[in-house]
Amino acid sequence: MTTELKERLDDLEAARQQRKVDAGERYHALVVTTANGTTTTPEDAAQVLDDAGKRPEELAADCQKYLDRKSLRAALDAGPAATKKAIELEAQLRDRRDKLAALVGKHRAEISVLETEFAAASDRVSQARSAERDLVNGAWSFVVAKERDILAALRDLKTMADQLDDRIRSMTGTKLTAERLLRDQPHATKENKAHNQAVVNHQVKEIARLQAELATIGKRRQALDAALQRVHAEKLEP
Repeated sequence: MTTELKERLDDLEAARQQRKVDAGERYHALVVTTANGTTTTPEDAAQVLDDAGKRPEELAADCQKYLDRKSLRAALDAGPAATKKAIELEAQLRDRRDKLAALVGKHRAEISVLETEFAAASDRVSQARSAERDLVNGAWSFVVAKERDILAALRDLKTMADQLDDRIRSMTGTKLTAERLLRDQPHATKENKAHNQAVVNHQVKEIARLQAELATIGKRRQALDAALQRVHAEKLEP
């Protein structure tokens, strides 16, 4: 298989995968609007179902899944406030308990109330953590696919960066050897000196080129890391 043919096939596969992702995203949008009671024409809905290869029964099931995940997200969103409240209440409990050691029985009723509130807040914290796990484990397939593709791309870029690092180290060693010969052999022939200087110049140029490639890869990795963070956030959305 020629390189040109392989590139064309790779482009076709990428386009095919993108169409699947686009169809999945449109279907997810239909699920959201349907579950939220927003009106969609039957024709539009049927077209989206056809593109995504879904049946009305699957749409109904996914609408329920969306509503369940929406409820889980509400529990997750309540987590930070519950955590803050639990920390505050725990601090108050410690303070009250210290005072109780000196004033036995004075604040028993107050402590009882705080313990009840702390237990309730702790329950909400546990619910938030459980909701986060359920949201991640039940994330939409198109989001999981995006995460998988990004991770694969990051692995490929890391491999490329490691290979460039190895080449740069090798070229640096070659450059240092040629520089040492120039320094330690002052009476070498002009031809030898010219050869060693040419080696140094070539290695310097190549090292600079590879370092530029490495910097480009670094920027691409940063962009993919940012995309991965966005995907992680998507996994927590209904």
